[in-house]
Amino acid sequence: MGTALKQPNKWALTGVVVVNIVLFLALLNGTSLIDWTSLLSSVIRALPAGVGVGLVGVLNAQLSAETKARLVFFRWHNPLPASRAFSQLVHQDPRIDVRRLAEIVGPFPTGSKEQNAKWYGLYKSVEAEPSVVQVHRAYLFTRDYTCLAAMMFLLLTPLAFFTFPSWRLAAAFAAAVLIQFLLVRRAARHHGVRFVTNVLALKAAG
Repeated sequence: MGTALKQPNKWALTGVVVVNIVLFLALLNGTSLIDWTSLLSSVIRALPAGVGVGLVGVLNAQLSAETKARLVFFRWHNPLPASRAFSQLVHQDPRIDVRRLAEIVGPFPTGSKEQNAKWYGLYKSVEAEPSVVQVHRAYLFTRDYTCLAAMMFLLLTPLAFFTFPSWRLAAAFAAAVLIQFLLVRRAARHHGVRFVTNVLALKAAG
């Protein structure tokens, strides 16, 4: 299911990278906003069909799922939100009938790894539900976007300060990528938590 959900996201993530490269080139060459469309077309034409998607896929695969979760949730140990599913998140969502859920799944685990494993078992039983599929796809997209934004910031920002005609343009580019990272990371955190609680809410509803 996870692989199938990631497939539609590949083109969107490629678009994100292409737009940021166009922004980089535009600021590097002093291109006006009016000329961005033609510049974007030039970049797209320079990449044979599917090559851009493949390159972004390779770049995205440099980080493991656990590393990506650490970047999103800023937790080194047990970063996935399902590790807090029964000790914390279950009590924060008013849709979840906690008593009913306990009757269905039994005693709630307390250890982080045990909570994640228990939640995953519940997830597998409702993974095809539309509300779960939708939020799972949104989480995967925003998680991967967060990691790509971090990579672009680390790789392109130093290059911008060395190559751009002024430090102000370089700072503007760095700010644009950093803002993307902060906003999409926040979205990924929300989607990740919602993914966990949607599963719990569905199970509690029976």
